[in-house]
Amino acid sequence: MNENTVVADGPRLSEIQIRRSLRVNIFSGALGTAWWAVILGMPLTMLLEALGASGVMMGAVATLIQVSMVMQVPGALLADRLPTRKPMWFWLNLPARGLWVLLPALLFFYRGQPMLVAQITLVFVAVSAALNSVSSSAWWSWMADLVPDHLRARFWGMRQSWTVAAYLVATWLSGLVLDAYTGAPGELRWRGFEWLFLVAAAIGVADILIHATIPEPKATPARPDLRWPTRLLRPLTYPDFRRLTLTMGVYTFAMGLVSLGIVYLKRDFDVSYSQLSAITISANVGTVLAGIGGGYVLQRIGGRAFGAIMFMLAPALSLVWFAVHDYSCNLLQIVDGWPGAVLRELVQALPFGLDQQVTGLVLPQVIWALLGVNFFAGVVHGGISLCQINMCGALAPREGRTVAMAVHWCTVGLIGAAGSLISGKVMDYFVAHPLHLVLPNGTPMSFFHVLVVVQMVVLWGLALPMQLRLRRRSGEPDFAGALSRLMMPNPVRAVTNIYMLSTALTSRRRAAAVRTIGERRTAIAVSDLIEKLDDPSSDVREEAAFALGRIGSAEAIDALLHKLNDPNADLAPQIARALRQAPDPRSVDALVRKLGDPDRETRTESARTLGAIGDRRAVPSLLELLEQTSDAKVLSASSEALARLGDLAAIYEILPRMKEARNPVLKRSLAVAIGDLLGEREGFYRVLLLEQQTRGTEVDRMLREMRRDIGEVTADRMGKEGERLANKTREVQEAYEAHKLDRCVEAVFELAVGLAALNWGVTFGGDAEAFLPDLVWRDEQFGVGVWYLSMLRRGWEPAKLGPVDDIDVLLGVYFLHSHGVRRREPRHLLPRAMRVGWRK
Repeated sequence: MNENTVVADGPRLSEIQIRRSLRVNIFSGALGTAWWAVILGMPLTMLLEALGASGVMMGAVATLIQVSMVMQVPGALLADRLPTRKPMWFWLNLPARGLWVLLPALLFFYRGQPMLVAQITLVFVAVSAALNSVSSSAWWSWMADLVPDHLRARFWGMRQSWTVAAYLVATWLSGLVLDAYTGAPGELRWRGFEWLFLVAAAIGVADILIHATIPEPKATPARPDLRWPTRLLRPLTYPDFRRLTLTMGVYTFAMGLVSLGIVYLKRDFDVSYSQLSAITISANVGTVLAGIGGGYVLQRIGGRAFGAIMFMLAPALSLVWFAVHDYSCNLLQIVDGWPGAVLRELVQALPFGLDQQVTGLVLPQVIWALLGVNFFAGVVHGGISLCQINMCGALAPREGRTVAMAVHWCTVGLIGAAGSLISGKVMDYFVAHPLHLVLPNGTPMSFFHVLVVVQMVVLWGLALPMQLRLRRRSGEPDFAGALSRLMMPNPVRAVTNIYMLSTALTSRRRAAAVRTIGERRTAIAVSDLIEKLDDPSSDVREEAAFALGRIGSAEAIDALLHKLNDPNADLAPQIARALRQAPDPRSVDALVRKLGDPDRETRTESARTLGAIGDRRAVPSLLELLEQTSDAKVLSASSEALARLGDLAAIYEILPRMKEARNPVLKRSLAVAIGDLLGEREGFYRVLLLEQQTRGTEVDRMLREMRRDIGEVTADRMGKEGERLANKTREVQEAYEAHKLDRCVEAVFELAVGLAALNWGVTFGGDAEAFLPDLVWRDEQFGVGVWYLSMLRRGWEPAKLGPVDDIDVLLGVYFLHSHGVRRREPRHLLPRAMRVGWRK
């Protein structure tokens, strides 16, 4: 709970009281947004247009709202002097909402003087906006103290979803009401505006009355020794708060440049009020979704990266204005090519005659285009708004927060006011001086296209770089890391599973959600998965470890290593296995320590993961484990790891253990490890599987290929030697097929001696102690393999290690086949002492 959530002169608020207050805030906020949608939204602009107002007058609505934010400064200074903020907010906002009851009366009594009504309407805008601004900094400070830090991003996201949904409904109903009276004769044409503004004023008053029931936490008082100029400038001395304020001011300016888009649509395309409402609703639906998921994303990647991504996307969506046409069509006619064919198939598959309704719906092409693009624009711009609110509360200095909020919104408003004013002036200029230019798609170029280009330059050229200058807070990823976290193949499915992480009330469902997040590598959910490492259910804990391993981000690996080093954790085997899915050298030290763990599974999984990582720092510890263990599973895992690390020294320990093994599964596992050391990785595994299916097939293939290679190499210079080696391969094959394995091993060794002489000129005089070191020096891998063959023919003690078997011979033939008669690059991995000293 936020340490500042204390009611003025009263008891500390409980968690239940806080959450109830936040729910009331969302409900009253929805009412307030519905009031705003009518009073200061599309209906007001359309009223001014119907009254014959100029472009400057219509642009002045947004300008007055922005300029009125200056009033936040004296309001903040006053609020800092008061013991509580709520009474001031209440008595200023109540008349600001109730004032609009007078507008329907003006329309009724002065409808014959439309310009006078338009001018008085602008006065209403100025007064209402000023009263709201005087109190708004107190409200922002109030909310910043009320909302706990751990709920801030999600609360503002949820609040935005509900308030925008209210805006959506209000805009839709407004369009229906206005269209119902469009074309009505005489005085009736104003009746829609009269009813609309009357109802909106009542809703606005209800918002204030309901919100007044929310308790007010005690604010941190400002320093009494600071003079008011110092108090105003002090928040801007905080670098990040200053950068955020200027960035959002530039953004608001850019949005003001395109604030008269609905006027352009109404005048140039003659769209209806309902159609204007529809594209606004489309944007609002996107904003609702931005609120639902945006708060979560914002909390996971941080405001800096989140805002930068939004600023990067926003200008691209404005390109739609250069692809609009002045004609009407149905949905199928707007899309060509294969997308159109796919869409046509989908529409034809609709049941209950819906396909005919869809194809029968004819709208202007520009409306179809904006219905699609505005949805994504709503997501993006809703995300920017959410980012601003969240970051402003987080970056504002705690001392004097009310004044800091006022400075932020005042500065943003002053910078943004110029955008709306410029928009109106540009519109009036081009009305008087038409461009007479045509876009490549045939649409006449208008004032709005010029403003869209300027907006794109401002957002990409100024707002985006300014946002990236904000410093990353502790734990936040950089821009590239944030983008990687957002790469999701199915965002809807990802959001559903993330939601299930906190709402599922059974371990089975929660574990399933965790598993799916891991399978889809949903990196943005790493923080949630880390929390699930301490879930009461062992199934959930294990799935969380595996999911973090699949995701494999730096944050995920750090969390797994932290939990692996926790002596109270019960997930060591699972974490070691999870780390195998994201091999990282940082894991080596922790895993090496776990090789001495008393738990068998922990030692096994740690060894296997060290092999997968491929860091040779683990070799000494793995060799020690291999020498000391008597557990078949640990022996297999450590041998496999050393083989993957390519440590030839391990062969001296693995070979005797393979000969000692009575477990056929262990014997084959160790043989594969030896095969990987003597040849290519996975090569012997394939040979062993095929040989087990039909004995002799792989031996025959390998020896046949060796005869071919020997013939090619010795054809011109060593015909007799080549023929002798070829005959030796036949001798090996005959002995193997006859199950004369001792003779087979002798022939394989003799074949290896011949290949050594052919490839390196090293001759065998009957003394292996002299022959092998020289051969190892020339090619260590080949030399170790010949040592193995030498031990097979004379070194094993049959009573202890058992006789030669098929696997021994198969390994020998595979080794020679892997090296062949073409000289390979030497592989010197052992220390010099090991190359000259042989184990007996």
